[in-house]
Amino acid sequence: MAQQDNQSRVDELKVLKQIEIIKAISDIFHALIKFGAILGCVFFVAQSATASITALAGKESIAYLQLMAELNINRTLVDVLFFIFGAGGVTYGIRSERFRRKDVERLTTRIKKLEELLDPNRTSSGLDPTGQNIPGD
Repeated sequence: MAQQDNQSRVDELKVLKQIEIIKAISDIFHALIKFGAILGCVFFVAQSATASITALAGKESIAYLQLMAELNINRTLVDVLFFIFGAGGVTYGIRSERFRRKDVERLTTRIKKLEELLDPNRTSSGLDPTGQNIPGD
């Protein structure tokens, strides 16, 4: 009886091993198909881009000339748009820096109180509450 149980376990392990091998081969084919499709798409886009660049190499297209003509006509509009986007970027930077300093100040006051509860003799790092160096430092 024990011999028969051992033989059935060995047979079961052989079947499980074959199933795992088939599963591994299936996973490999799945990955090959997926990445092959991605590489095929990249190759197709690169091939198309190369063909279109080669066809227009050294030539000015009508679309480019029309774009340049419109930009010359609407030069003040373009300048205004550049100014708006530039000013928006600078304003965003200033406001985000101000927000960061307020946030640091809010967080450091709480932490400072908690640290003073743990160690009343704790010394300061010398930074102001917003995390900036003290002027003249």
